[in-house]
Amino acid sequence: MKFNFKLKKDGILELSKIQNKLRPLIFTSNRYLERVNKEVNSNKAFIDFQIIIVNSKNEPEFSYIKELSSQITINSDIVIAVGGGSIIDTAKAAYAFQGYESDQILFNKNKILISNINQLPDFYVICCINGSGSEQSSSSIILNSNLKHYLISPSFVASEVIYSINDIESLPIQIKLSGLGDSLMHIIESLFSKLQDQSSLTAIKTFALEHFKNNYTKKNLNHSTENLCLYSYIGGLSQDKHLVGPVHVFAHNTNFKIRHSVAVSSLFSKLYSIDDEILKFLIPNQKNIFIWFYKNWNKIFDEIIVDFDLINVDKKSALVDSAGRYSYLNELIINKFLK
Repeated sequence: MKFNFKLKKDGILELSKIQNKLRPLIFTSNRYLERVNKEVNSNKAFIDFQIIIVNSKNEPEFSYIKELSSQITINSDIVIAVGGGSIIDTAKAAYAFQGYESDQILFNKNKILISNINQLPDFYVICCINGSGSEQSSSSIILNSNLKHYLISPSFVASEVIYSINDIESLPIQIKLSGLGDSLMHIIESLFSKLQDQSSLTAIKTFALEHFKNNYTKKNLNHSTENLCLYSYIGGLSQDKHLVGPVHVFAHNTNFKIRHSVAVSSLFSKLYSIDDEILKFLIPNQKNIFIWFYKNWNKIFDEIIVDFDLINVDKKSALVDSAGRYSYLNELIINKFLK
């Protein structure tokens, strides 16, 4: 399996070095705008470019994405996202919906967005926030009528991912920690996927979890920025190829207003167990590492874990949520905790 990511002290500087592209369409936020603008203007290979500012910090609303789509004026040969998961998802969807009227977009009962969407000409990500996995995913999560939906296209997988080390290091510890929880949960939940096989990705997932365990100490919580990027990337691969499960499904369908990565980090020990009804679905060399994570999870993430009533989760929406459709545990846990 080929990895297509790099670690750079200042990933945004890489914008000035892109070659063989003429007209980039760039999505970023005001936080990175000045630096992005400087580097794009200094790239002599570009003959034209457009920068679109994304203000959403959560999953983007369908109406907002359509608004941004209408702002696109350039015939781009590459789409570039600079920022975190919401900016990456927005960049994918805004380009995909370009030129479409709202009544041409259909939402089906399985919450997968259906349309003959535009394919991205090429996609490049400068990731400044760890954890979402969107940088290595063929999906984009958007909101419509307060429900999360999945827009899926192979063109959403970035041809190159640059992790901006300085930007990630500068994040508040709670943001880095919740991003780490989201990354690890992508990997852990994918262990229960019906899609998992004896591929190299399965071995890589097990390696990543063992790597965290072997390097973990309460003192530093494994906060090496390089490690955070590694887990974010492998987490993205895991959820893209093997999907996830009930933790993400519950987080997607709660009415409780909370950051997604915090919800995911908070739900693991609440929903899962190390009973035989759970462990029987794991392959032998993954059982011990899963048990270790289950027993140590609350100690690792106690700084960000919150308690919220599962009554806020909509069962009907959870049962049709596509994120868990290949998990052995999805219906089992939904029916156990939701009425």
